[in-house]
Amino acid sequence: MTSEDAKKAILKLFQCYNLTGSDTERRLKFEAYWEILGELPPHRIVDVCRQAGQGRVGNPGFLPSVGELYQAAFKAAQRVGKPAYGYPKLESFTTTAYPVDDKAEIAKGLKDLAGELAASKIMGLQTR
Repeated sequence: MTSEDAKKAILKLFQCYNLTGSDTERRLKFEAYWEILGELPPHRIVDVCRQAGQGRVGNPGFLPSVGELYQAAFKAAQRVGKPAYGYPKLESFTTTAYPVDDKAEIAKGLKDLAGELAASKIMGLQTR
């Protein structure tokens, strides 16, 4: 599939939802969708537009937003187990387990800070 096939799929999707507005407004809407979706592989765009035309993306009866289409294409790539080629990769999130002693020390420090802040308010000191 080519980028031309992908562009035609977006235009066909627009026809499914009977867009109103002037030619300029419709052209701007297409350009806005293409700016985001054009980053995806063409076969993903064609597939997600087909799904949206069938009412399986977004709210049935309404044209899906470009964000809804992008997310649906991304999720489809993950479901089929293929690498999400053309999609931004998210950083992996790691957590740090703190020892119980550190947690107690942090809690004490927060309690002390809260006491200091409360005392400064009572004494009329400005903290800004």
